[in-house]
Amino acid sequence: MTGDVEGYVPEEEERTYTRPDVDDGEKRPEERRERKVYEELVNRRFGPAVDIEGLSEDAKQEILVGLKEHAKDLAKEQVRAEIDDLTGLWREKGLEKFYDIELEQMDSYEPDEVMLLAAIDLDHFKRINDTLGHKGADKILEQFGQDFRDVFRNTDIGGRPGGDEFVFLFPRVKEGDVDKVMIKLEEMVRSIGISDELGNLTASTGVKVIKPGDKLYYEDARKEADFAAYAAKRAGRNRWFRSDSEETRETERGEDWFFVMLKEESKRRMEGLSRFPELIKQFEDTLKSQAKILFEAYKKENV
Repeated sequence: MTGDVEGYVPEEEERTYTRPDVDDGEKRPEERRERKVYEELVNRRFGPAVDIEGLSEDAKQEILVGLKEHAKDLAKEQVRAEIDDLTGLWREKGLEKFYDIELEQMDSYEPDEVMLLAAIDLDHFKRINDTLGHKGADKILEQFGQDFRDVFRNTDIGGRPGGDEFVFLFPRVKEGDVDKVMIKLEEMVRSIGISDELGNLTASTGVKVIKPGDKLYYEDARKEADFAAYAAKRAGRNRWFRSDSEETRETERGEDWFFVMLKEESKRRMEGLSRFPELIKQFEDTLKSQAKILFEAYKKENV
């Protein structure tokens, strides 16, 4: 272990600082940039007043350990920001990252392997919410996320973009096994009991099959799966359709694509507005309470 500060940098930067005798002006631009990042990390972790050159070997080692811990904390914070707190599944930003990574790796797929993007819309979830209340409905969503992790492979990615909508990615699936995967997903959904009155959970699901060579953006694959899920809902719910199935194509022929997606988005927004009367009532009560407090204070000062 050397005594020069340049020897005490994170492992990924260690190769850059092997010549402490080189003046900063002689360093290449990328070396100066990395050095600046390193110093910024030190300052953020230990404060700008640290005299690095005068530190002991133990202190320098502490800096290295601290920097690694700080890097781990930053990574954890980033991951936490992309995970849904309720279900433990990924938010949409995380899903999109995994999709892009897998898309790049599809060149290594076997000829009969594909990736599946499944869009799931839980059936009649507003009724479930009204019957069980927010806490009861949240428990259903929480169990849904846990069951996905328990039932499917570690390489399968589950996500919750919001509300009662879910998106799952299934990489490296044999094209002949698409039906098996979707049936397994249906069985997982139906195994979740809601209540004696409502029975078990069901879902309307659409799946987009992505083949090697299909350079399809996540957003476009998601839209196709969403429309197939909409077609499944139109056909009576509690079923799944492929985006290239005849049922989905027939629905598409009978509906204007833009109008359908606009209608679905409007429906989601209206469901969100359904709590407005309750919120307005709370706001009115707060205003009345504040007005009463102000009036009492005014009386004390002027009477």
